[in-house]
This record gives sequence, structure tokens and C-alpha cells, in this order.
Amino acid sequence: MNIDSIVNRINEEKILDNNKLSSGGFLKKRYNFSQVSNCVLDDENIAIDTKCLYVIIQRWITYYENGHISKEFIRKKCNVGINKFDRMWDELKKLGYLKQYRIASGKNRFIYVYDLLDEPDTTNTETINVSIGMFKQIAQ
Repeated sequence: MNIDSIVNRINEEKILDNNKLSSGGFLKKRYNFSQVSNCVLDDENIAIDTKCLYVIIQRWITYYENGHISKEFIRKKCNVGINKFDRMWDELKKLGYLKQYRIASGKNRFIYVYDLLDEPDTTNTETINVSIGMFKQIAQ
């Protein structure tokens, strides 16, 4: 990016308006961004590394267009060990930001589906069992 385009952005965003010079401000992102819930960022019960996991999940479930996003896919993007990842994952579930739905798909086989929430929902258990029959009813 050249200096002229930076100057134009500073002017457009009125950072120097009314002779108010403020050091340390950020230019707004123009593209390639993910929105993250302020509720998550402000929640003092969530460890900072777990907030980072939330952000990584949000990024990939929002803008990934090349296939299925799995728990293992997210773990690889975090570049942390399995134990640390599982601790952060479980923290999001425990605090109600990550819902896990378990769907029976045969004898002793399950499909897991996850929902990342903007606000915590502590009214349900961490893993919610869903009957496969519910999907057949919805499809009709």
C-alpha cells in the first residue's frame, strides 16, 4: 500500500478531524475480517487463549468456502497440542459459547454438530442429544 492511499484513508475516516491528533488509533479494516461478539471479548471468565480459539472458530465458520469445518480442522489451525486445545474447547462448552449436538447415526455411532454462540447459553447441557427422527420430520 502506498503512502497516498494511507493518507486518503486517514482523510476518509476523519482521524485528524478538528485538529484532534490522537496517537495509537487504528485504521478500519477494509476487507478480510471476522466479526467477534463483544460479549465473548468482555467475558472475564474466559481465558485469553480460549478467546483466541473462539476467534479462530468464528473466522473459519464464517468465511471458509472449500468444504467441511471439523473440530480437528480447527485444532490444526490453532497450532497447539491436543491437551491444550481440548481444555480451551471444553471451556467454551462449559461457559455456554459452544454447543455440541449429538445425533445417533447407528448402533454406538454418533454425528456431532457444533454451534458457536454470540452470547452464552447455560440453560442446556454441554452435549445435547438430538433424535435423527427430528431431521426426517423437518425434511417432510
